[in-house]
Amino acid sequence: CQCYAGYTGRACDRTSCPSDCSGHGTCQSLKQFYVDHQEEADSREGGGVTLAYSTAWDATKMFGCKCELGYRGPDCAQRECPSGADPQGGPDGDGFVYSGTGHVEYRDCSGRGTCDYTTGLCNCFRGAYGE
Repeated sequence: CQCYAGYTGRACDRTSCPSDCSGHGTCQSLKQFYVDHQEEADSREGGGVTLAYSTAWDATKMFGCKCELGYRGPDCAQRECPSGADPQGGPDGDGFVYSGTGHVEYRDCSGRGTCDYTTGLCNCFRGAYGE
């Protein structure tokens, strides 16, 4: 078979990863994302989170990129910028805490600039400085 763009496999029955994850990630099935997420949930303090996905019809048909640390985007081509707590306590100034997990994520450039995803450097707003 000659598959349409975005599909691969003997019967063109599974999605392919864009740009082969740009050399900064791993192309994996949704089932593998589920396994990785379950392992992460189990390793957190308290654990005991039960996730169910392994039997979904598309578990081994849909693929995506799992990016290496420091990269993001659908094809892992974007560089991440430094992030941290907003020094002036703006929206989500202390980070966004995922309920029940205790996991904290911060805004790019601490909410005090914009991220240049090609370089991974922050363009700070006037009056702000740093990386």
